[in-house]
Amino acid sequence: MAGVGGGLTGKGAHLTVVDDPIKDAAEASSPTMRKRLWEWWQSVLLTRIEPGGSVILIQARWDEDDLAGRVLADEGSRWTHISLPALAEIRRSMGEPVWWSLYQQQSSPQEGGVWD
Repeated sequence: MAGVGGGLTGKGAHLTVVDDPIKDAAEASSPTMRKRLWEWWQSVLLTRIEPGGSVILIQARWDEDDLAGRVLADEGSRWTHISLPALAEIRRSMGEPVWWSLYQQQSSPQEGGVWD
């Protein structure tokens, strides 16, 4: 296990999971940080993938030119892109009162209105 920029020298992988390589919106809005992350992706991470190996990239989409955006633009045909719009799907499946309580920190009456 290693973070972005961490040492992966000498290690190979059949499955690599990259989880949240961008820590926040400020980092994502920095062209320098996005460039550094892309260079790490290309020159460190991808060079460690064994033949037939796989990469799973999990991240919030902070910027159109973030790591996921660049991966999809550069080699999107080789990837299976799964988008999980949690807000819409979770809200619909759990119902309004539970959604408001868990995700908005507001209780609501069973009829669906919101307390003022």
